[in-house]
Amino acid sequence: MKKQLVLMLKVLGVPAVLVVLALFCLIVVYAYPKAVAEYWGSDPPVFNVLSDDDPSWNKEKNIKLIAEYKRLTESWKEGLTPDEQAQAEPHAMSWAVLAGIDRLLGDPLSHGGTDYKPDPQKHYQALAPRFKWKESEVIAVEKDEEGKEKETRTRVRLLVEADTFEGTYTYEYEWKTYKEGGKTIIREVVANVIPDINYARFKTYLAQQGVTNSFDQEMVLEFAELYDENFAVDSSVFNARVAGFQVDLGKSVFTGSKGEKMLLPVGESPVTSPYGMRKDPFTGKQRFHTGVDFGVPAGTPVRSAYNGKVIYSSSTPIWGNLVIIDHGNGLTTWYAHLQARKCNTGGEIAQGDVIGFVGSTGRSTGPHLHFEVRQNGKPVNPFK
Repeated sequence: MKKQLVLMLKVLGVPAVLVVLALFCLIVVYAYPKAVAEYWGSDPPVFNVLSDDDPSWNKEKNIKLIAEYKRLTESWKEGLTPDEQAQAEPHAMSWAVLAGIDRLLGDPLSHGGTDYKPDPQKHYQALAPRFKWKESEVIAVEKDEEGKEKETRTRVRLLVEADTFEGTYTYEYEWKTYKEGGKTIIREVVANVIPDINYARFKTYLAQQGVTNSFDQEMVLEFAELYDENFAVDSSVFNARVAGFQVDLGKSVFTGSKGEKMLLPVGESPVTSPYGMRKDPFTGKQRFHTGVDFGVPAGTPVRSAYNGKVIYSSSTPIWGNLVIIDHGNGLTTWYAHLQARKCNTGGEIAQGDVIGFVGSTGRSTGPHLHFEVRQNGKPVNPFK
């Protein structure tokens, strides 16, 4: 091979070789992806094929398969009222998760066969969201023309638990009284959402299909992010895949004293997005926010909330520069979207030590610190 390369350089000359290499790079970087995009159109190819040259998979089959994914992942709405759909919608599964599973399990490159074996119905039955409801009522009080109070009661169902492929979300409610359009409304409203994001159903199902390696399991979600941009956005502000696949939060490594009172990592800074349900800044949909966002300028020092040990310090596409510190007894704190990290995995940290600087890395709308507190892997309100 070395002799052949030397001969090519002698015959063609260095400039000609550079031109050939440039053309090759143009084909790989631009022409091939452009050909793929033009062929498949708006529906991305589920499997790694380019054209109808492969009779076992083509554009028509791809379109039908994606339509089936979307039909299945919309079926959770059946039998629910519009109000119930609005409550459950944040926990709907993206069609791209099914596509990611089929890419891993159904592609001949994976299973060693010669044909494509998508099975969306089987995947969805195993991973479809399941909802639990409770009966409640909305009381509306208004005065008639004579000034007498008239009370109207409407029966409603409230979501109390969403069991999803990511984990379980438990809803807590409290009674509220407020004015609306000249009426006094008395009803239960969401007081708290308790997430338990562990990907247990997802991991168990893939393990049953023979996929037990954590890296391969997470690859399914990476495929899904390629297929559906909204899924990639949602995972950045809603999920904790690092906890689900890359860090063992069930085992504390810090054995010292964490300290008594929590230190706010950027002091008494304004909270631009609180813990709990909120409107997703990317999609506009209601999503659960697992931490709090502090609106502070880029470059602001970020300090450790307690004494502890760094169990994760790395850069990720979603969280940007991320630091996770273990404080013992199952307690961890998370610091995301940092401009830069000033600590390494395995290092001991004292309360108040600078562990990084505020930034806007990863999926972020601007400079801020995303701060989380987790107990045994479950996000909790940092201010409670």
